[in-house]
Amino acid sequence: MLARAPLQLFQSVSTSILPHLTSLHASKEEGSEREFHRTVRMVLLGITAFTAFVAIVVLIAGPKCMQIAFGKNFTYDRAGCCW
Repeated sequence: MLARAPLQLFQSVSTSILPHLTSLHASKEEGSEREFHRTVRMVLLGITAFTAFVAIVVLIAGPKCMQIAFGKNFTYDRAGCCW
């Protein structure tokens, strides 16, 4: 479930940013290509940062959060929470 968080973020961002990227790509104005590439880089950087944040939180607090959510009858190792 946690592994899907970056994918869900990308899907929502791609839906909202696609019209902007399309207009930049189709534009003949000077600087639109540079703005297109900058926007793509910023989106990828944001998603990468979010993915890293989720991975760090899961590594630090994942097993404890899983026990809170699903009960103490189940054990979860840190690596298992990330995969």
